[in-house]
Amino acid sequence: MKAIIFDESSFGTQFHAEEIPAEFMEAALEYREKILEFVADGDERLMERYLAGEALAEADIYAVLRKAVIALQVVSGAVRRSLQK
Repeated sequence: MKAIIFDESSFGTQFHAEEIPAEFMEAALEYREKILEFVADGDERLMERYLAGEALAEADIYAVLRKAVIALQVVSGAVRRSLQK
């Protein structure tokens, strides 16, 4: 996992990845697990893999999250950040 750091002066259009600081790692792992639960809940095949303790493919995670954003079930961080301005 990496931390995505958004450039505030570009209103989030520019960003870079870096290591997650140690003080945020526990929270990052907790939220990653919540995201994986949400993803698995959206696809029966992925739910079976998740409950079996198998890793979910990155492409599958992105596909489910993309569908959820399009369906307005979740708001992407980029959208949320732009709404804060």
